Amino acid sequence: MTTDRETRLGHDHRRLRQKLVGAVLAGGKGTRFGADKAMAMLEGRPLVYHAIETLRSLTNLTVVVGRNIDGFECVDDLPASGLGPLGGLCGALDYAGRHGFDGVLSTGCDIPHLPPQSATLLVGQGPACNADLPIIGYWPVSLAGPLLDYLISDSKRSMYGWAEAIGCKMVRFREKIENVNSLAELERIAAQRLSDR
Repeated sequence: MTTDRETRLGHDHRRLRQKLVGAVLAGGKGTRFGADKAMAMLEGRPLVYHAIETLRSLTNLTVVVGRNIDGFECVDDLPASGLGPLGGLCGALDYAGRHGFDGVLSTGCDIPHLPPQSATLLVGQGPACNADLPIIGYWPVSLAGPLLDYLISDSKRSMYGWAEAIGCKMVRFREKIENVNSLAELERIAAQRLSDR
């Protein structure tokens, strides 16, 4: 049975016939932010919960990567912590492959909302990511081994570098994506949401 919420948000993964893990990459230290960004509050809830909620509407299962959040499946970065978003993505791909999923739809814990059509825009025959924020992407599970090799061999560990190395399709979204990198940005987003009510 489809709920009103599922109808409203589209549940794209069903139309796409892909079994998807939603991965909220949350292992960062929040150095630029100056605090634990994942737990910074927006509309009375930590940012990470907003990211979890948006992926839950687009995927079969949502996991949090790189930290423990009570009540949610949590996955470790691979091959170790401290490798940035690619370490989180590697952990998510490993998890997805071991549990029979086709791919991973990823986002960051500092991205409180994704457009409902995100899965439709990204999921296809190969990897695809948002051209402005490549942490938002679709990654087939077949990339788990190549990403692990890349992390071991490339000291830069750049999302853009990885995307280029695998010929990832860059997708532009019409809707501007909110990305919280500073307290000022968080305050601006909170104020905007308040005025939009």
